[in-house]
Amino acid sequence: MADWDANSERLRQNIKATLRSARDQARMRVPVSLVLMCSWHRQIMDGLDAPNPNWIGVVRGSSEDTLINVRVGAHLGMPFGVVGDAVDQFIAELNAHLIVMDRAIPAKAELSANQLDAVLRLCAWAHAKWVRIHPFINGNGRTARLWANFIAMRYGIPPFVTLRPRPGSDAYTAAAIAALRDDDWTASVPMMHDLYFAYVRSL
Repeated sequence: MADWDANSERLRQNIKATLRSARDQARMRVPVSLVLMCSWHRQIMDGLDAPNPNWIGVVRGSSEDTLINVRVGAHLGMPFGVVGDAVDQFIAELNAHLIVMDRAIPAKAELSANQLDAVLRLCAWAHAKWVRIHPFINGNGRTARLWANFIAMRYGIPPFVTLRPRPGSDAYTAAAIAALRDDDWTASVPMMHDLYFAYVRSL
């Protein structure tokens, strides 16, 4: 059984299946929820070897097994004691943003330049806020990038952010550090634009 953090064939297949699920839900424009993201986390980690299976699909601080703080290098995610409230606020804010954007962008509409910019900004916001919270014990980068792709697919944009391997650019790393250290999501905006236009040029 592959380690839950290894670049294995099982992880690759799990990511493909999770993206298909997220695509279908995005096209239906379902409201987002913690239940939805936890189901994606379980799907990404399915069949992988985790140190504790009770960490899969469960946010930090929500059970005795998850009273754990996490860090990325020198930078800490939110303390486990505040993760639940932070996730609830994130979900409420994201749903509010999506309601406004759903009204502005009809299903299957061709995006104007301004609408594309607005979608990419929301992708950047969601990605950075999820990175800042770091709700799971592992897999936070993968799920942050999944949020960005879910939002993109909701408005007809292909999933342009690779879940694994993670984007290797200096801009991506700097944006993640800004989110973790400073709770600054604005650094993710040019990064998300760069990823999108790099994807378009690759087609």
